[in-house]
Amino acid sequence: LFNIGAREIERNRFAEGTATLNEYERGAPPAAVQARQPQIAALRERIRTRSGVVLVPMQLEGLRVQIEGSGDVRIVREGPEAAQGIRVPIGHYRVQVSATGYRPRESEIDVPSGAEVRVDQPLEAATASLTIRANVEAAEVKIDGRTVGHTPLPAQASSEGSHRIEVVRPGYTTFSTTVTARGTLGVVEAALQWAPSISATEGARVMLDRSYH
Repeated sequence: LFNIGAREIERNRFAEGTATLNEYERGAPPAAVQARQPQIAALRERIRTRSGVVLVPMQLEGLRVQIEGSGDVRIVREGPEAAQGIRVPIGHYRVQVSATGYRPRESEIDVPSGAEVRVDQPLEAATASLTIRANVEAAEVKIDGRTVGHTPLPAQASSEGSHRIEVVRPGYTTFSTTVTARGTLGVVEAALQWAPSISATEGARVMLDRSYH
């Protein structure tokens, strides 16, 4: 493991090299570790003087950090690991940060020796527009169980992603569907039908209500 870690560090793969050295120190015989202490110290000093840390302090669902630099440097971290400090060789990098429900953000940074560079500009929530139309007026419209109005209804702002749509009016069958909102592409055409069974009293009330809308 020591030789593997040393090779990783020589290739400027500092995160992998550090992890391998740590594993070597935990698992190798204490005498062997003690004998290699000067070499281990030299490798850690190389890491310290030739690298910095990129920190993305965000606690977001689906967090993903991708770091790309010159040569073959490409580091991807996801989940809780992405919010921890990511050690990289000194240099210039392009960092892309993304998370569930947010628009990806890309920035360019310089990482000097021994520095901690924070990439903490808040992500912008990904919003979309849902257009919901129905063949009857005064129908109650619900998005994810929340009433947003009655038809006819202007376009509704929502987060990007999947949403449950319900369109309800007494005397008609309930319309429900799931739609994926992306930009302005979320459109729902609700076709409500007369309920198959309705009392005379309810039918009269519905007809009267319909006449005044």
